[in-house]
Amino acid sequence: ASKLILMAPYIDGVALYNTEVNVFHGLWSAFVTQNIDTKAYASKVTCETLIITSTGDTCLPSSQSYALAKYFHGNATVTCFKGIAHSQYKQTASVMNKVNQFVGA
Repeated sequence: ASKLILMAPYIDGVALYNTEVNVFHGLWSAFVTQNIDTKAYASKVTCETLIITSTGDTCLPSSQSYALAKYFHGNATVTCFKGIAHSQYKQTASVMNKVNQFVGA
């Protein structure tokens, strides 16, 4: 069976840019030219999905992951780790253990 794993996903390009420079609201959001709408893709996913996030991720806050999970129509599980920086997901044993458990390795 197919499975999808997302680490620190964002809900759309506007939200991604706003994590760095929080000015793209209302009409200002039109200035985001690379507005990848991951919500639209998520709504089309039919396989079981694991979303990994962390309270220590200052690049993409865990609120983004929880918001995106709602668009998977109940097929997504969010696992939130404590204190892991954005660049450290793949180097953290507990994260990789969760990934291996999810894929059945």
